[in-house]
Amino acid sequence: MHALILLKLFYWTTAEGLHYYNPTYPAQVLTFLPAKINIGIYVYAMWKMCKFGLRIAKLLNTYKEVCIFSISLNKKFTNNLKITNMRTNEFKEWLQIKFPDTKTTVNNRISNCNHVEKYYGDLDTHYTENKCSYIIDELNYSTEDERKNASQRHKVPIDGNIRNGSATLKLAVKLYVEFRENQNELLGDDLIFHEEVIEEVNSDGAIILQEIRKHLSAFNYKKITHNDIAVLQLELTDFLNEKLKRFTWKTEHRPSLTIKDSIDIFGLTDDNKFKIVIELDAHRADQVAKKFISRSALFINDNIIYLSICYPGTSKMNKNECIKYFDYCAIISRALSDSSGNSKLYAGIILE
Repeated sequence: MHALILLKLFYWTTAEGLHYYNPTYPAQVLTFLPAKINIGIYVYAMWKMCKFGLRIAKLLNTYKEVCIFSISLNKKFTNNLKITNMRTNEFKEWLQIKFPDTKTTVNNRISNCNHVEKYYGDLDTHYTENKCSYIIDELNYSTEDERKNASQRHKVPIDGNIRNGSATLKLAVKLYVEFRENQNELLGDDLIFHEEVIEEVNSDGAIILQEIRKHLSAFNYKKITHNDIAVLQLELTDFLNEKLKRFTWKTEHRPSLTIKDSIDIFGLTDDNKFKIVIELDAHRADQVAKKFISRSALFINDNIIYLSICYPGTSKMNKNECIKYFDYCAIISRALSDSSGNSKLYAGIILE
């Protein structure tokens, strides 16, 4: 097309071309060149036409290469993009305090939250709007859903077991919510400390404690798998739900709306008479003591059965000292029991 137009222009600008142009064919772009046209003009026109065509082809090829490179670069940048909308550094510091001897757990929970953000956006925005309740609700996937092979409701792809994967992501988001609330609010003052001290242990509670300890002794602790404390928490909760079905078990229970502490595993008897508090810690005496004091205060007016379940810590941690503090916690629990029926029982278990 470009060649025909160029030849036409050259043809019309010569006397020979004007003489031989046929006006009776207005749609005719160009008749075959007559013998009278200067062959030099024809050759020159063809040369310019070919040169122009080569330049156009070269430009088009360069543009194509630039587009392909741009698309490739954009894909590479997008794939390597790390979303860090949430308060990653502060969250990491908070997790390191909560899980001081489990670097794997800290890194995994941050990774879980980052993964959720890729599909739901900034967790801080969701926290401001509804404390991430919308995401947490969508991440619910029950054993009944698993039995029915139901599709997941949330947007995050799960590579593997849907229920376990969803529960892990849900736990991570709930930990981030707990972190934000601990950042934003000071310790409340709604605790009522019970001053009466009577050493009486409710026999019903002792029977329940014995039953729980018996079943926990059969739990298969896997050091490598359970190095991630979130996995240990979920599998231990599933184990308790399977073995002790007359109890209601759940993770990350918050006993107070004012105080933002949460219980690792919380159980409730079918008659609602006893509350079972299970805390997971490395076998460090100070961690055991700290959790015991705070939880005893939170449930000061309740019948509670408290269990410290300790997983192996570092070689620098004194396991014998931890066992000694188990005894101290049991003594204090008996002292906190009162004659009105409020029973406080304690047991310490080390997983090996």
